[in-house]
Amino acid sequence: MSFACCVHSYRSIDNTLGLMSIVVGPSAVDHICENRKILVNGSLFVGNSPDFDCSDSRRPDTTVSSYKISNQARSIGQSKDWSSSFGKVAGMMFGNFHEGDNEAPRKKWTNSMAYPAVCGHTEATGNTFAHFGTKCGSNKPSFAITDTFNNEDLLHPLIMSQTTTVSVDVGHHVYYGEPNLEAVNPADCVDLICDAQKNLLLKDTDNGFVGGTGSFGAIVPNSSWEWDGNPVVGLGDYRIPKTLLTALDGSRIPVNQIAPHKGISGVETGNCTYNSVMRAFTCHDIDYQFLIMESMDADFETRRLSPVALLGGGYLDLYNGPQDHGWCAGYTCQKRLSTFHAIVAMGLHYEVHFTSTSPQSLRLRIMNSKPTDVVRLAIHYQKPERLLVNSNGVYKRPTNARYDSKDREITLNPTYTGEFYPSIADGESGDNFFEEGPKLLYVLLKGDAVIDIETSQFIMLTVGASQVPLPVPDFFGAQIVSNIASFLNIPQDKVRIANIVAESKKRRKRSTTGEVIFDIEIGDFMTNGTTNTTEMKVTPYSQLTNLTATLYNAVQLGTFGDAINLTVLNVSVKEPLPPSDDPVWQQVLNSTELTSPIQIPSRLEMVTELVPLHEGTGFTTQPVIRMLDSNGDVVQQLGTVALPWQVTATVRSGTGDARGTTINNVTVPYTGGSTTFTHLGVSHSGSDYVIDFVITYPPEASRYTISSATFSVAERPLKAAVSAQSSNTTSGQPGSFTVDIRDNVTDEVVTDIAWKGHTWQAQASIHMPTTFPATLSGTTQSKFNASDNGQTQMDDIILTTTSQCPVNAFVSFRVWSAPADFDLTAVSQAVIVYPSNYSMPSEDVNRSVSITWNGDYDNMAAGKETQVQGLVWNHIMTNCPRVILSDFNITSGSIITSFVMTGGAADVDSTLVSLWDSLKNGLTLTLGSESMTSSDVMYVDSVRYYGLDGPPSVETATGRPLPVWAIVLIVVIPVLLAILLVGLLTWKFKYHKEKMRVHHSNPDFQKYNQTLITGVPPMATQWDKGKDKKPYNGDIERKDSLVVTRVVHTPLSLEIKDDITNISRDSSAANLMVPSSGRQSRGSSISGSAGPNASDSTRSSTPASITMPNEPDETY
Repeated sequence: MSFACCVHSYRSIDNTLGLMSIVVGPSAVDHICENRKILVNGSLFVGNSPDFDCSDSRRPDTTVSSYKISNQARSIGQSKDWSSSFGKVAGMMFGNFHEGDNEAPRKKWTNSMAYPAVCGHTEATGNTFAHFGTKCGSNKPSFAITDTFNNEDLLHPLIMSQTTTVSVDVGHHVYYGEPNLEAVNPADCVDLICDAQKNLLLKDTDNGFVGGTGSFGAIVPNSSWEWDGNPVVGLGDYRIPKTLLTALDGSRIPVNQIAPHKGISGVETGNCTYNSVMRAFTCHDIDYQFLIMESMDADFETRRLSPVALLGGGYLDLYNGPQDHGWCAGYTCQKRLSTFHAIVAMGLHYEVHFTSTSPQSLRLRIMNSKPTDVVRLAIHYQKPERLLVNSNGVYKRPTNARYDSKDREITLNPTYTGEFYPSIADGESGDNFFEEGPKLLYVLLKGDAVIDIETSQFIMLTVGASQVPLPVPDFFGAQIVSNIASFLNIPQDKVRIANIVAESKKRRKRSTTGEVIFDIEIGDFMTNGTTNTTEMKVTPYSQLTNLTATLYNAVQLGTFGDAINLTVLNVSVKEPLPPSDDPVWQQVLNSTELTSPIQIPSRLEMVTELVPLHEGTGFTTQPVIRMLDSNGDVVQQLGTVALPWQVTATVRSGTGDARGTTINNVTVPYTGGSTTFTHLGVSHSGSDYVIDFVITYPPEASRYTISSATFSVAERPLKAAVSAQSSNTTSGQPGSFTVDIRDNVTDEVVTDIAWKGHTWQAQASIHMPTTFPATLSGTTQSKFNASDNGQTQMDDIILTTTSQCPVNAFVSFRVWSAPADFDLTAVSQAVIVYPSNYSMPSEDVNRSVSITWNGDYDNMAAGKETQVQGLVWNHIMTNCPRVILSDFNITSGSIITSFVMTGGAADVDSTLVSLWDSLKNGLTLTLGSESMTSSDVMYVDSVRYYGLDGPPSVETATGRPLPVWAIVLIVVIPVLLAILLVGLLTWKFKYHKEKMRVHHSNPDFQKYNQTLITGVPPMATQWDKGKDKKPYNGDIERKDSLVVTRVVHTPLSLEIKDDITNISRDSSAANLMVPSSGRQSRGSSISGSAGPNASDSTRSSTPASITMPNEPDETY
């Protein structure tokens, strides 16, 4: 124990936060546990004193240099996170123990920027906490103790004693905040909340702080918060490791059957009470401690083990571990420490299940433990390994261990369940027992002992044999051991029979021989008197792998029975588990176990026939081959996982071209039930090829063969390409170019250019010298070097120009072969040729320029984009403007050229104006027989550009000004249409006026009309909104320009507004309300109510509808 920080006789009164402590180191990555302690004693913490003015909003003087440590400095109290978490005041925070600093005060004090330290705790003794509660209101509460927000990882325990509380309200002893859901993302906690806020432990050794009855108390969080609730939290039954919910027969165990409670053990018993303000349980006489589970494997940061399930006393909890704190090339490193801290109750039994394969090396301990603290764990191991347990470095043999005649450790099978379970009551630290059925390692943790569980590598061979003497005599087993050791060429003390199971007595009755199953272990064994696992002689993993392959191959080749002098019926082999830093480890991680019955191969089968492309490259369709057994079932594994059988493809002699061979990956392993080639091909063109597929490892399996169907291979189409070049040069100075030969279809570089006996040469010349004016000199011809990846390097090509401006030039390379079967051409990318003594312009401003050209992209630019670039470059640079052009991009859409122009502001502006002047009347640029013409569409920094002309007043959609006649038509046509519309409306009005005279003569119409007219009140009358008024929906039909509605005897009430009209049946006279103008204003609408609670938006968008039930339908 070491003091990392000591706070004595401290006084904190009316502060936002009284005390926050941070301890840095030691390294959690290095698995170092130093139980450092923060000691706080004899101190006083006052939240809101009786004289405190809650309206006082004073803040620290931020102009003081001691406060302005950096531009990001802030007090805890003024952190926006603190304010939003729960309130304003807390006495002290849980201590923070990190392996590295959090860069405070440059960063937030509460930030966690490194893994939590493995060990550490805060001890608070003889302190007083006073006046914490709601003096300043429920929205500004104060709490004696709080967690550290912004820390998603572990907060180490706080142990209190001899504490005095004065005027601390119920529910204000602690505050445990909610986990930060923003941290549930792939860069931090991944898909589950981290453990900080769900894994807090405050222990009170004498109840002076928590109060209540009992000898001691504790405050723990609601660890099951949002279980099966908010999916972002990530907690729920669906996250429980499947191994915990799987019975021995493979059926699923209901969650509530084994875990009716969720969270920390005991919180739902009578010993605990929950307080929603604190978000925590206060418990008495439950001795909680932190259990530390630490993966010691090589992949402890890269392989995720969580969620880790802890099941004890009917309570199930899940742990995620620390978040990702790495920072790699601007991104998180996707590394998380596989160290887990869980709150457990002493004296209980817990079952532990990791979501992925359990660590090969696991370290366990109880933090801050007393000598009497004890807990028993049953850790699930998916793979049936031999597990060695050390307590404080001393080997602890299993409780069912005994020794054979050679003093080698053996284990007994239990005669009843629980016979060899380590005793919680009187067991010793490190006592252990492996239960074969559920694959659980029981181990006892006691006091401060450090428990290390190591995986011992060995081979388990299970042999089913017949015609074995019954009962099996001792000498017979010894003979088997001797035969296996001789077969493997290893000492006999490396082999032992672990178990023998004979067929039932009922079956054999009078038989003297029968079927027997032998479990045989091959490897290293602990011996009597060994006190440390390092004393055991360890056979290297590579040697064990070779021994396993020898056994596996002998079984599949049918020679194993003869080798050990047994009539073998079946064999299973458990391969040794590879070390966690071995590549094979990654292959076996997702397998349930490495023990599998060995299938005996019978014949190969072609699943997928190959389809060739052409010579020198991989087949379009790659062949797939699998092995079948005598029953026609697919053999899933040939050889071991570490050393699988190999299949080799070869061209059958006498088929195709005599020079033809298979190329690329000609030998591949048999894995996952098949052999799949990925890039197999044939070197030479030819017809009637046949490829033979033969198992070449082990050599004894070469009898297994299969052949492809006959096929033909076409000649390889080739092209020349410039793979590297000088992008710019000074006129008269040499430049460098690398030319290679490539597959014209796949673009693969042909490295074996002499595969058909050809030699190759290249000749350089200026490409299109009239279009791109430059001359070429120097060493312009070169031979290809067949031993140099089929390339030629030309380092003395000199480009010369007479222009005083930078120009784009291109070099053309003619590549030909001898014999003269190939004659190819390649053109370089643009080379900027600067005149001698040229000085680069300034780079004050950048402008993004885009020009649209009319032309056929496919003919003009496709595959020649860099030459189109050269045309535009040379045009712009004709008058030597003091600018630089870069980042050219040529795209379709007609032809769009975009680039960046850089230079002094005035130079760039004048160059852009000149460029616009050359484009606006249709500039044509020609490349060979193709050309493109500018469309006068030019953008500068994404804004349409018109130079000094300014934009035209009226434009078409294409950007060209409208002619005068079009503008005249646009003005005249609307006028004529308006005159015609007025005439039609006038005629309509007169027509309907005559029609209405006929209706007025109808007596019924007169009665209805009178009802409407007499029901209209004065303008000032308001709509009666009595509670008995029900909205009325009716039908309004618009005919021509007149609204005609079915008129009824019952008066109506209408409200006409700019946005809405409500219509309802009224038992009194109908009321009509219109806008103050006396008419319906522009934009107003008339519509029926959508319902008594309809919103304005709903009502205003609903078509008017009036329906009168039980009334005659009459429409006018």
